[in-house]
Amino acid sequence: MKKFASMISIIIALMMLFSLTAFAGEAEQDPKYVEHMNVVIDNTQIAAINPIGSGGPGSATGWVYMMVYDTLVAFDDNTGEYSPNLATSWEWEGDDWTTVIFHLRDDVVFSNGEPFTAADVVFTIEQALLNPGSVAGGTYQTVASAEALDDYTVKLTLQSPKPQILFDCSSELGGIMCKKAVEEDPDKGVWIGTGAFKITDFGTNDFVELERNDLYWGEPVPTKSMSLRYIPEMSTRLMMLMNGEADICFNLSEQDLDLVMADPEHFKTFEYLQNNNSDIGFNMNDPLCGDLNFRMAVASAINRADIALGGAGIYAVPETTGTFWGSGEAFRNTDIPIIPYDLEKAKEYLAASPYNGEEVELITAIPTMINASAVIQNQLAEIGINVVIKQTDPASLMAACSYGSTEYQMYAFVGAFGFEPYSSTLGIFGKAAMQNRATYDNEEVQAILDKAATETDPEIQKEYYYKIQELVAQDIPYINLFNMKQVISALNSVDGLKIANDGGHDLRYMYKLAE
Repeated sequence: MKKFASMISIIIALMMLFSLTAFAGEAEQDPKYVEHMNVVIDNTQIAAINPIGSGGPGSATGWVYMMVYDTLVAFDDNTGEYSPNLATSWEWEGDDWTTVIFHLRDDVVFSNGEPFTAADVVFTIEQALLNPGSVAGGTYQTVASAEALDDYTVKLTLQSPKPQILFDCSSELGGIMCKKAVEEDPDKGVWIGTGAFKITDFGTNDFVELERNDLYWGEPVPTKSMSLRYIPEMSTRLMMLMNGEADICFNLSEQDLDLVMADPEHFKTFEYLQNNNSDIGFNMNDPLCGDLNFRMAVASAINRADIALGGAGIYAVPETTGTFWGSGEAFRNTDIPIIPYDLEKAKEYLAASPYNGEEVELITAIPTMINASAVIQNQLAEIGINVVIKQTDPASLMAACSYGSTEYQMYAFVGAFGFEPYSSTLGIFGKAAMQNRATYDNEEVQAILDKAATETDPEIQKEYYYKIQELVAQDIPYINLFNMKQVISALNSVDGLKIANDGGHDLRYMYKLAE
């Protein structure tokens, strides 16, 4: 009997050991991910996927660029440090910050199987310089020449000293394209990159279909494919999230957001304040808008709180200072007073301006700014300015409001600030810069920018950038109206999204856990 009992004990012990081993094996297994994710993008449609095309991208287009292309270096917005990407290392030649040499990876191929070499880097930069109005053109605008020293070494010579070229080379807007693919097919060849995803289908202002690039040289991404779709109707976005047609939505209405937040068992939210400004810009080349009294009249007649409320409700945080700078940008000067709301003073400024009752065109795009424009129109009517709103899409607005354009008078759109102060400042206030939609040209600002180009002392940098903000506030080429408080809604099973407060989110490693 004792022998039988011992046998039973051994069997039970073995069964328990087997169960524990099996459980441990299950616990150690990798999580299971859903193969396909459906993403409802924000209010900026994806009009084109072409870094060397005319116009510029909205935030969602930038997400696609980040998924499809790789950059020479990587930049950590939390630490401000650079790390290798397509380039394994780099060094400056000489001590004047005008020549940098990049050493490239030799184990990378494009999504079409073509090997990545220095020729592709040179081609991308040369195409960018041939298309100065493109996003790639804006990114590499300070490059004088790019030269392949061998198959895996590239030398960039700059027009002027600029240590921040490393930041430019980390931007998804300057991602490296495949020379052979673009030359063979200028339309769709620009879609070929070395990134984690590849484009399989695209509908202008509607959708982008992406599939995991199994030839990707970096860490494999967890999701096999993604659909990014623009859905204009807020109610439809909510319905899609609620019934599982969408896994994540980048914009919902206030009322719909309340419903999502009331159900934490099934949904989660991510909240952040955008660095980008929602602003009015003036064409400084226009005889009317180039007049300071007219701009002062507009600045004195607008009520930012009402514009913010009309534009995006609780999502909009009105500007409370007189500076034009990113909400979270380094060296933001909060001591510049805001131009107060004063209708009588606004009328005085208007009377001193060349305005004579004519129509003033305000070009705008994206829903929040279209809504805000209607409020601006009503407010300016109170002092006698007859504003006519021209509604368009983001790409058309950016093409029309390029540096030196005479196609518009005023615009209401979004001004993007990045994480590196010099690049942001140069990109918005510099001559011929991509985002200098006001065609703003102040010689003192340019002179300070030239000094800031090679300055690495934070205290001196602060002095430079504070002064630039003071000068811009005096000239008023732009007026910040509000910054967007963004709330992203998703199913509880969604994770892996890397949020950036400039709107440049990284969707590459986003995933949805299988049930």
